[in-house]
Amino acid sequence: LQVRQKIKDLIHGKFIWQGLQLSLETTTKTNITGLLKKPETIYGLTFVTISPEHPDLDTFVTPEQQNNVNKFLYKIHSLSHLHRQDHTTTEGCFTGSYAFHPFTKEKLPIYVTDFYIESFDIRKTKVHFAIPAHNTLDFTFAHKHHLPIKLVLTGADGSPAEDMPKFNKDKSQITEAFTKIDTFSQVIHSDFLNGSIKQANQKITTLIQEQTKKLIIEFQAPVLYKLHNQELSIEQLINTEKETLIHASAEKKENMRILMNNIQADFLEIVEPFMISVHGMKTIMVDLIAESCELRKNKQCYLLKWSQIDEPAGSERTVFKRDITTIQGIYNFCIDLVDFLGDLASSCTHALDNLKKIKQNK
Repeated sequence: LQVRQKIKDLIHGKFIWQGLQLSLETTTKTNITGLLKKPETIYGLTFVTISPEHPDLDTFVTPEQQNNVNKFLYKIHSLSHLHRQDHTTTEGCFTGSYAFHPFTKEKLPIYVTDFYIESFDIRKTKVHFAIPAHNTLDFTFAHKHHLPIKLVLTGADGSPAEDMPKFNKDKSQITEAFTKIDTFSQVIHSDFLNGSIKQANQKITTLIQEQTKKLIIEFQAPVLYKLHNQELSIEQLINTEKETLIHASAEKKENMRILMNNIQADFLEIVEPFMISVHGMKTIMVDLIAESCELRKNKQCYLLKWSQIDEPAGSERTVFKRDITTIQGIYNFCIDLVDFLGDLASSCTHALDNLKKIKQNK
């Protein structure tokens, strides 16, 4: 139900990105400011990435690393923005500078990278705070560059083995990012935040309210997409897309594709918790989606095709980005998914009551 409402809010321009805004002290005289989506994971922060377009990038590059950074930037800036989106890599270059963790005061290496180009935090601040134990892209980057990976979330007490992090017992390290997180998960290795996720969020909020820390503030902003100096919703962009595809120049068409990639990234971030929660139940979900589409006389919808893909687990993201190539297409997909999640909720009386309450509040 929560995912369903978030999808509706996203397409209508009402979805609010919520998290913390951190301004961290660094080994230079300039603070580095970015956004943290999940405040309860703050003790898992082990490195910081900065976009090649960050206005203060030069400030963070030390003389010893200047040549290496220049080579990396030359390679990146020789590519178009669209090409960089479509060919994301985990390449990066250490700037030579460090940020200090707001609680532990540990030194967090700052890398200039291009692997998170579509994410909301990079688009907004040109900075990404990496939590590699609980983010697949962060984990891949950390593993490649031999950076620390700190587990700070785990399954609820007594949860089944498949809901727990996967460990290499010999090295006492997790072997992949642990992303199956829900309201029953526990915060660990996090000092005063240890306990349930809900309690951890309350503690962070209390800390901000009581101490009014200038380095940590709550952050909320609507997720909209900038085009021709206007901030538009997915719904509003549909008509603009039609005009662009017919009349616009190649440059404007490319800008529309860049927006499309940003929208895909935001949508996939919203639905990821749902996809993780139904992992291992694909056969059942396909049957439910097929039934929903049949009831709605919508057997040709892409949602059904997407659910039936016969490819390795975890490839849904890649297939989705490959097949959904227009804003109209992603809008239609969102509507079909909202309908299906509503049908799924209505199969449970308690869930349906909650759904009705949400509708009334809206």
